[in-house]
Amino acid sequence: MKAIKGNIISTCRFGELSILEQGFLILDDRGRIVSVTEQLKGEQNYLPVADYGDRLILHSFADMHLHAPQYPMVGMGMDLPLLDWLNTYTFEVEARFADTEYAREVYRRLAADLIGWGTTRVVMFSSLHTEATWILMEELEKAGIVGYVGKVNMDRNGKDKLQETTEESKRE
Repeated sequence: MKAIKGNIISTCRFGELSILEQGFLILDDRGRIVSVTEQLKGEQNYLPVADYGDRLILHSFADMHLHAPQYPMVGMGMDLPLLDWLNTYTFEVEARFADTEYAREVYRRLAADLIGWGTTRVVMFSSLHTEATWILMEELEKAGIVGYVGKVNMDRNGKDKLQETTEESKRE
């Protein structure tokens, strides 16, 4: 167990902001918050304390809709309608996730960037490549990110490289 001291900001209810100045987060050995308190009490006085002074301590972010194989194209083709963007940029890059080394490289970078930006919870899509989907889950777990990952099921519009039959998709 350990404690973190600083100005703790939380939003327990929609529309409410709570600020505990110079408060303490008590963390278990896995880094999960056990309690939030104004001051240490009893045995808590013997915990190691990381004192962040007047810095703000915020909860992490959650990204509830992310397409992991589109990460290499962030910011590209913003002038195109969705289907044109998919055909021009996305499908060619997404087909590369059949290569597990490429998938690991991209997904490792994505996981590192997410955790660096304070995102610890996700709901995201992988590609239709089963092995790449497993790799994505591994890299997220290594980075300390939890959530839901779904394998994409695509039986049309993906040309030859990004399609599978419904039966193949169900089997995978």
